Amino acid sequence: MQWLMEMPARGGSVIPAHAMRPDRVDDLVSAKLRLFNAQPTWTRKKRRLREELDALCKAHGYIEFEGDARNYTLHRVGQSLQYDVPPNKRGWLAPLRGQRVRIICLYSGPYRRWLRAGPVRHIED
Repeated sequence: MQWLMEMPARGGSVIPAHAMRPDRVDDLVSAKLRLFNAQPTWTRKKRRLREELDALCKAHGYIEFEGDARNYTLHRVGQSLQYDVPPNKRGWLAPLRGQRVRIICLYSGPYRRWLRAGPVRHIED
């Protein structure tokens, strides 16, 4: 699996495995993620939770982008990770240079993932 993370798709750069961190920050977004991931099947409630999570991310300034699942190693909807964006990062994450961000997979399709990324900070009501 390691070789997949190091292999760029379409000439772009990927997040190296050593730069990925588990998402352990406790805030409103992580609380909503826990509720979402606690639902074992795709019910009406789980779809509503995904919409609420998407709206919460949007309200807190998370950017929306799409990517190849192999580049971000987020294969399932509801998975998340943290990443320290380098100061010279280009592409979708360029607006977040120099920050630790949470990347969340919100929608999936064949080989594509629709993601949200935003700075990791303590977000309260």
